[in-house]
Amino acid sequence: MFWRKKNDPLFDRPLPPARVTLTAIGFVHNEVTKPRPKGWESVESTIQLLPEHATKIDGLSGYSHVIVVCYLDMAEDAPEKPESLTLASGRRYGILATRSQLRPNHLGVSAVALLAA
Repeated sequence: MFWRKKNDPLFDRPLPPARVTLTAIGFVHNEVTKPRPKGWESVESTIQLLPEHATKIDGLSGYSHVIVVCYLDMAEDAPEKPESLTLASGRRYGILATRSQLRPNHLGVSAVALLAA
């Protein structure tokens, strides 16, 4: 079901695609050399935008945080693709209910402090 304003014509929403292709606009660089589930709060990274996207961050320095969507490339070749994980608490969770990088599509989203723009 979808919502519409009272006199808006109906909108036939197309089915969502089964496959999505993304094009990188930049790259995240840091000292991390292998996947790790925790300890990210002490990692400082640099985001290098491709030159054609450089002007798209004009005004960004006025913010304290940015939301980074990234592809977790180091998890791509992980031998294990678990359906669920048992956390240190002993509780078992579905992989999408955890912060694990071993997700089916290896996309990560993080709100991070902006140190410089």
